[in-house]
Amino acid sequence: MPGIETGLCSCGNSFKIPRHILIYCKKEQVQREELRRVSGGCLDFKKLLNTLEKAGVTSHWIVYLGRL
Repeated sequence: MPGIETGLCSCGNSFKIPRHILIYCKKEQVQREELRRVSGGCLDFKKLLNTLEKAGVTSHWIVYLGRL
């Protein structure tokens, strides 16, 4: 239907859920460097959200990209 978004990510590989956008979406590969720094080098969904500081950086990142 016109004007109704699907739940699919624009990359076409998954639904627009936080785990996909933060860890797997191919459209955000380059932009993830800040998230890698916050999580200690590897992207781990739980580590990105396990403290108030990390959750703040992660939230800012996803909003800044316009993905939320």
